[in-house]
Amino acid sequence: MKKIRIACIGDSITEGYGTKNTKSDCYPAVLQRKLGEDVEVRNFGISGFCVLDTADCPYRSTVQYQASLRYEPDIVIVMLGTNDSKIANFAGHDNDFRRTYGELLTAYMDLPGKPDVYAVTAPTAWRRKGELYWDYMVSPEIIHERIVDMQKLAAELLDIPIIDMHRMTQGMKEYFEDGIHPNTEGSEKIAEMIAEKISESVQKYAKRKAMEKTE
Repeated sequence: MKKIRIACIGDSITEGYGTKNTKSDCYPAVLQRKLGEDVEVRNFGISGFCVLDTADCPYRSTVQYQASLRYEPDIVIVMLGTNDSKIANFAGHDNDFRRTYGELLTAYMDLPGKPDVYAVTAPTAWRRKGELYWDYMVSPEIIHERIVDMQKLAAELLDIPIIDMHRMTQGMKEYFEDGIHPNTEGSEKIAEMIAEKISESVQKYAKRKAMEKTE
């Protein structure tokens, strides 16, 4: 039976920065172990990258983005937006974020296989005590007050499911040691929450591929 393909789109949080081992402890690797051998989870996360095309590191300009489209996924998990909160990226382009985020989601929705696409809001971020902000530092305030709302609105307009990781991580500060990136335990928690939210899609594709095998 063909495996169910899951593409994880994201930044350093997806790539696994902050964990003990980025290869084995990133949330996509944990998700793979939780879902089993009938599923193939591919990590397309890249540290520092953003939704906005005007940002310093736009995700849609990368070879990973093109590779994720060619992967022909059955399920797509998009968790991007944290790096867009940096003042140098967001200021003057805040009105472009929802449009660009919607375009990114639509690119996956319009793939020939019509995969199930999940919009995952940016996880909660915390400011370190006494920390001063500079232009290229993640802003917890912008994430909380602007980005999450625009992610939800874009997903609602496209009628696709939202996984509100921002809300689900609000009480998990101890798992984000640097205030931005989940540690190994935090990555495990994120994988658990995503596995639960996509379970219906996984079951749907498992049944579909089982039927294809018998035909």
